[in-house]
Amino acid sequence: MPVPIIASINCVYSHEWTSFAQQIEEAGADVIELNKFSLPSDFSRSSQEQESMYFKVIERLIQTTFIPVALKIIYYFTNLGQIIQRVSNSGVAVLVLFNRFFKSSKKPSGTSMSVGGKKACAEDACIGKK
Repeated sequence: MPVPIIASINCVYSHEWTSFAQQIEEAGADVIELNKFSLPSDFSRSSQEQESMYFKVIERLIQTTFIPVALKIIYYFTNLGQIIQRVSNSGVAVLVLFNRFFKSSKKPSGTSMSVGGKKACAEDACIGKK
């Protein structure tokens, strides 16, 4: 059984998503995973504007690609349950909950670098409680 190729896209500007997704599809990917992220500290946009950006990208990709689209989301939404419902009705084939951020730390000696590649643990389930 062949292993499906899932290409994860993480673009900054909305116009990049469509052209990059089309290139990935042409290269032979089986699924496109949108790894969209908006900083919760971006005070220049309302929560409605931030959420609207997700759905604009989803709509554009579903209209312009022929392979399934997956969406990876984070928990920084004002109403996560409603977002999940809206995504499930948007044409997205797969919903991936929650994005885990890359963490790195430099040892005090400055001689080596360690990557925070620890496995998921109980404290990860405590969203926002640290």
